[in-house]
Amino acid sequence: MNESNNLSQIINSKQSVGIIILKSDSFSSKLFKSRLDSIKLDKSVRIFELANIIYYAEFMNVISVPAVMIFHNGKLDSIHRGVMSTDEISQIIGTI
Repeated sequence: MNESNNLSQIINSKQSVGIIILKSDSFSSKLFKSRLDSIKLDKSVRIFELANIIYYAEFMNVISVPAVMIFHNGKLDSIHRGVMSTDEISQIIGTI
């Protein structure tokens, strides 16, 4: 199963979920990832590489990475783009 299919299944699972989209070769994504490493993430937060879900990202209008997308009951609730502080990331993930 490819990551796009996996992403669709996760979103459509009717559970609250956070999707983090990173681009491994960008400085901002590397900085974001280093901040994520200090936060305890549970199963409701999943990280995806942009290149593996590019068509889905285009469909969801992800215009910059890093991006954090929050879904509740299969529907997009919010999207947050760009580099954030560790506290901002924690607050966003706390809405799941």
